[in-house]
Amino acid sequence: MTCIGYTPFKRYSYIFGMITKVISGKGYKMKYACKYNIIRFQPYAETQEFANIGVVLFVPKTGKFIFKLLPQNTYGRVTSFFSKLDKTILQNTLSILKDELTRIQKMANDYHNFEQIYDELVRSREGVIQYSDHFARLAEDPQSTTDALFEHYVHHAFTNETGHEEKMRASITQLLRTHKLVGRYKKASLGSDYYEVNLPFVHDNGDRPAVIKPIHFKHADSTKLFDHGLQWLTKMDQLFRMKVTTPDNVLFTFQAPAHKKGKIYDAYEKVSEQIKESGITMLDIEDKANIAEFAQHH
Repeated sequence: MTCIGYTPFKRYSYIFGMITKVISGKGYKMKYACKYNIIRFQPYAETQEFANIGVVLFVPKTGKFIFKLLPQNTYGRVTSFFSKLDKTILQNTLSILKDELTRIQKMANDYHNFEQIYDELVRSREGVIQYSDHFARLAEDPQSTTDALFEHYVHHAFTNETGHEEKMRASITQLLRTHKLVGRYKKASLGSDYYEVNLPFVHDNGDRPAVIKPIHFKHADSTKLFDHGLQWLTKMDQLFRMKVTTPDNVLFTFQAPAHKKGKIYDAYEKVSEQIKESGITMLDIEDKANIAEFAQHH
């Protein structure tokens, strides 16, 4: 992911209502204080799983309101994440949301207190559409900034996760093949008629299935890293509650952040601690001996 420099709104609330001039090689350029929120699609309130589907951004000084939503031809990324979801729910939700945001966008220039309307739009409420907390940044071009935020939070959220975890899956497949276990662990869905979790390595041993799930922590954003870890902890916890499997039968193989300092590593340590407290085994993807031992004895 490209690190874009996201800053919590509460820490920088003083910048709103200001315009900062910065000197560039070609003279003065205006930087506008912007506030933005990530749009989340959360179809199952009980599990609190969500997928980022868009971005809204507001420039208090100029009253400019911008949004960007997931394109229609990429809906499959979200529907594959929620395997049991009727895709028309997402299609209808995005259609309604687009109409609402377009209507609000037209209002932006007509209201001197539009910031109140923006805050009302993104406040926490029940429903399949949720908004993240406020974030803030300075931007020369709010439209380009919105596009960059969308790429980071929505587009790269899918592509980077897939890339890292596909490599780990390939590594585990090779390890299972080396130990003549490749036929034992297969891709499968666990759960019930109303809730399923797709998993890459499942051994149906006739009692409590054994699970090996690669999970990466290579995110450029600490909140995204934390969300990713909690999403998979929530998925597994739901399976435990349904008595489909047990924590001692689950292994998360992981890739830790490259740098062992800073807020990204702190987030990794905190979410790893929560996962371990649940009883799930966690092993570094390079710890091949212990991964093989788990696979052999479960």
